[in-house]
Amino acid sequence: MVQKFILISLLLLSVCFSQDSFAMDSDYMFGYSVVKDNRKAQLEVTVTSIENDRVLGVTLYPVGVKDIAKESASYLFVIKKGTETVKIPIDTKFKNGTFEAALWTKKIPKSECQQTDILCQKFGFKAGGYSVSYTWGYLLYAP
Repeated sequence: MVQKFILISLLLLSVCFSQDSFAMDSDYMFGYSVVKDNRKAQLEVTVTSIENDRVLGVTLYPVGVKDIAKESASYLFVIKKGTETVKIPIDTKFKNGTFEAALWTKKIPKSECQQTDILCQKFGFKAGGYSVSYTWGYLLYAP
């Protein structure tokens, strides 16, 4: 009984303090939540942008990451004017890890990327300009 009370209390605290975050910069709004449905977790990032073709970059890191290039997972999304939510499945290797996300002002096409730019080659574009919003958080969810 005591274990259930402690578990429920910890879950409520993590939902209240760790799972939702909002950052404001000018006319941009940036928020996230970690959601779990049917035993699958996902990171939901909501962005409100005042202009088209902003680039949202999101990177997931496992607990105790040692080699960011090999152990992390990165995603890029082109964001249109208005509010948009992107959903990223969280692989179990990232459970209790962290993530960071940034909204960038410019989309750079693959034709302007170097051949050694792994993300640009993978997605066909990359983020550029400068970051107008940034957040990070924990990928906490119940087993």
